[in-house]
Amino acid sequence: MGMIIDLLQVGWASWSIYTTLHFLGETVVLFDGNPYYLTPTYIWDLVDKHKISHILFPASVVDELEKRKYVPTETHDLSTLKYLMAGGSVVKRGSFDFMNKILPHVLFTGAYGCTEVMGCCLITEISMPLYKAEINAQCVGTAVDIVDDEGNPVVGEVGEVALSKPIPGLALGLWGDVDGSAFREKYFSKYQGMFAMGDYGILNPLTKGWIILCR
Repeated sequence: MGMIIDLLQVGWASWSIYTTLHFLGETVVLFDGNPYYLTPTYIWDLVDKHKISHILFPASVVDELEKRKYVPTETHDLSTLKYLMAGGSVVKRGSFDFMNKILPHVLFTGAYGCTEVMGCCLITEISMPLYKAEINAQCVGTAVDIVDDEGNPVVGEVGEVALSKPIPGLALGLWGDVDGSAFREKYFSKYQGMFAMGDYGILNPLTKGWIILCR
């Protein structure tokens, strides 16, 4: 079992998503605030203090850690830390190099999901090959496609991310949209029978990994 800290905003969908880890016997530490306000190494201090094994955080935090050079020091142990996952925005290719340099013993990956599904759609599966800046697996019960302007699935081309089949966590509507017209217009009018995510990516034809380009 692991000790997981969630640095994503508590008021966001992540709060509901990651509390479900309790059902797997995991311990979840919720954190709300600036992760380097108190000290430049506050994140790494928390890891040692609480024996954290997994960190979930916004990709923007990784950017700031690199920009400000807020890296672990020689006094940090960090031996319990096994896995770092970034999301909420595009994870830059350089972030993988940065994390591998400062924490070579830790797996660093990206994830992709959205508030409307209250969870992840694409995530890392460690039993499968993994390539830098790519996400290698769809979540169970999730059908993710990269589609062109006509809604046709494409491989090796930039396209919009879309859900081609219903999933249990998908939102049922928008607040105040009594007849559901605004909901259908926003998400289902662009591609026939598909939920348009509004984000863009590429499906790598060689690795079959997803590369999220913009959100």
